[in-house]
Amino acid sequence: APNAVFLDIEDSTKRLDVTRANGVRSWADLRAILQSDALDGYGSVVIDSLTKAEELALEWMLKNVKTEKGGTASGIEGYGFGKGYQLLYDTFLSLLVDLDRHVRAGRNVVLVSHVCTQKVPNPMGDDFLQFQPRLQQNKEGKASIRSRVFEWSDHVLFLGYDVATTEDGKGKGAGTRTIF
Repeated sequence: APNAVFLDIEDSTKRLDVTRANGVRSWADLRAILQSDALDGYGSVVIDSLTKAEELALEWMLKNVKTEKGGTASGIEGYGFGKGYQLLYDTFLSLLVDLDRHVRAGRNVVLVSHVCTQKVPNPMGDDFLQFQPRLQQNKEGKASIRSRVFEWSDHVLFLGYDVATTEDGKGKGAGTRTIF
């Protein structure tokens, strides 16, 4: 990611010597900087983290998107059965539209996410656990932010610690990492 600027909305790069765009603390801040020309001189835009960006989108949605009765929802379920997840998905898609502008301008876009595990069905044998980005995922695949980010991305990578199994069957870190 040459000439990168970090939109570090979690302050996780504060000990790293990287260029940051400061002041990104809300969904509106994130969208505003991505829509401005402030990032035009950079070769890469890094959002750390996409998981936090989703949380900011939810906060913004709860404050700005009214329920069908005109009230304010206190949580995602406050919009009615399944409706809040669709609204969050629609809200989040605007971020991908903003990022498309940077891709078209020739900039690399790197989206860092927290991780979770998900059971993956395996038609050839036993199901298995797989590391996935910790983003909203609907079991039916509808209004799934995680699935949409997978579709949008050119590559989805996982950076994991190398772990070896000892003779007594316990895992021991090797002190190195591998990108999968």
